[in-house]
Amino acid sequence: MFGKRKIPVVAMDHEVSHGRDITWTLRAKEAPEHIKADLHGASWIVEVMATGTREGKPFKATHRFITSLRTTPEALL
Repeated sequence: MFGKRKIPVVAMDHEVSHGRDITWTLRAKEAPEHIKADLHGASWIVEVMATGTREGKPFKATHRFITSLRTTPEALL
């Protein structure tokens, strides 16, 4: 999603529970003005990647979204 552009915020967390061992990585940047103009209230462009295992099987997922929440990227994670 972000390509080679500099991403100002990266946050990580690690979860081990309920048969899961997953590392969550969030990359975020403030929504640029042209997106804020089209999507009233847009605050962050976010990509969350989850990698690890679920019940012993490899797992990988990527979620991308634009949020209007006025919080820190760490809190979004």
